[in-house]
Amino acid sequence: MAAQPIDRLPTPPRRKKRLLGGLLLGGLLLGGLLLGGRAAWPWLQAAPQHAVLLNARQPIAEFRLDSTLGHPLSLSQLGERYTLFYFGYTTCPDICPTTLADLSQAQRLLGEQAQKLQMVFVTVDPERDTVERLRDYLAYFGPEWIGLAGPPAATANVASQFGVVYQKQPARGSATEYLIDHSSVVVLLDPQHRPLLLFPYGVSGEQIAEDLAATMR
Repeated sequence: MAAQPIDRLPTPPRRKKRLLGGLLLGGLLLGGLLLGGRAAWPWLQAAPQHAVLLNARQPIAEFRLDSTLGHPLSLSQLGERYTLFYFGYTTCPDICPTTLADLSQAQRLLGEQAQKLQMVFVTVDPERDTVERLRDYLAYFGPEWIGLAGPPAATANVASQFGVVYQKQPARGSATEYLIDHSSVVVLLDPQHRPLLLFPYGVSGEQIAEDLAATMR
């Protein structure tokens, strides 16, 4: 199946599960990010109702990628804010636009609390997703998004820190086009850039907003 041009993205079917939410969760478990237990959480906050609680002792290591802001951006430059990270690609036919729409809805529902939050999209298809392409694509979901793109090796290094896995799959009927199977979860970093929450695919915008509101209060 040939890739859809981004200016004619189809309306994504709701909750069509393709694959790798479980793979990311497994990667986080293997990487030691899940320390378990509400008692380990250093803040006196209610446990999330819809997300998986992560309690990483170490922050994500510093990285620097090209950005839709017009200049390279490092993790530290995002400042001391909560940050939602999602890894996907612009020609993803269903899961990515569905998830981005849910996250944008969650941000709207947060109201003033959304000022504490930054949403970041990292492409897992750096061969096709230029910064300009990312900027046009993310404009469909709101002006608040930052898109990041980098060389394949740098992208893989960043993805591995989040436990994200992805792999090219040939598109049916095409010798040149391809799709990318990828982990479809959202990871929230705390203001110190430590993984805090994991939202599996299928959690709605309302549910994401509920957990974020409780976490960021």
